[in-house]
Amino acid sequence: MTTKHTPGPWRTCFTGTGWTINYDGPDHHWLIATVNETPYIGHHGANARLLAEAPAMAEALRILERCALTAAEALRDRGLNEPARDCYNAARDARAILARIDNPKEG
Repeated sequence: MTTKHTPGPWRTCFTGTGWTINYDGPDHHWLIATVNETPYIGHHGANARLLAEAPAMAEALRILERCALTAAEALRDRGLNEPARDCYNAARDARAILARIDNPKEG
């Protein structure tokens, strides 16, 4: 089963006790997630901003996966096997991440 995430862009908002990640669509507003503040730990805002960029990062990863494959083939054709292998590995890793995003295991 393939699930579709809420489209971007998402935005962060500090609530005074933590962060919310929100989507403001043309006809609706959705709360995506909350990140609660914990005393003495200062990385919650950074976590919230990272989460808010998830849709943009997923789209960039889709593009980079295609670019890595194209680059790998061009490098291989020129006999540059080590950089080609790096590009193939990057494309493989991107595909694996996208598979976890697009087809999460049920449970």
